[in-house]
Amino acid sequence: MAFSLGTLDVLERQPFPGNVRELLHLVERLSVMCPEETISPVHLPEEYAGHGAPSVAVPLSGFDGTLAEMTGQFERVALLRTQERHDGHRTAAAQALGISRKNLWEKLKALGVDE
Repeated sequence: MAFSLGTLDVLERQPFPGNVRELLHLVERLSVMCPEETISPVHLPEEYAGHGAPSVAVPLSGFDGTLAEMTGQFERVALLRTQERHDGHRTAAAQALGISRKNLWEKLKALGVDE
């Protein structure tokens, strides 16, 4: 299974009010329901429609293990990319992710990401 870059872009722009659980449920649903090897924006549920970019396959190499482990790995990448995109400004990154700054700090600390 792979996510296209467009799909990753769409997912990064979503607020995910349900936080990690909502993302986990979406990834689980996509892994079961998607008929193709690469999940593109057209495979996303309607509430995500219209937010996509051109599809470029990104293999999930390095994402190994159970679905929960892979979701954790995806979360790590999403957190780090978002923080990087906001030049390390955690308040802006937390807002972009739809979580509190404290929640972002706790997640990064749990992942072993230094200050």
